[in-house]
Amino acid sequence: MSEAHGTSRRWLYWLPAIVVMAAIFLLSSQSGLRVSEDAAVDKPFRITGHLLAYALLAALLLLADPAVRAGRPLREMSEGAVRRRGPASLPTW
Repeated sequence: MSEAHGTSRRWLYWLPAIVVMAAIFLLSSQSGLRVSEDAAVDKPFRITGHLLAYALLAALLLLADPAVRAGRPLREMSEGAVRRRGPASLPTW
C-alpha cells in the first residue's frame, strides 16, 4: 500500500464522527424542535437523544483513533500522555 493511499484511507475513519458532529450541530441549531407539546414527554426524549448522540460520537472518535484501532489499551495510552507531559501537567486538587 502506498503512503498516499494509507493517508487518504486514514481520513475515512474520521468521516462517521464528522457526520455525527454535523448532525448534532444541525439539529441543535433548530429552534422549536420538539417531539411533543407535552413537556413530560418531550424532556425525557430530548435528554435520551442527547445522551445517545454524544455516546455515539464518543465511540466513533475512539474508533477513529489509530492507537485504539491498533489494539493499544486506553490505560497504556493515558500513561504515555502523562510521561510525555510530565507529572506537572496533572491537576492538584
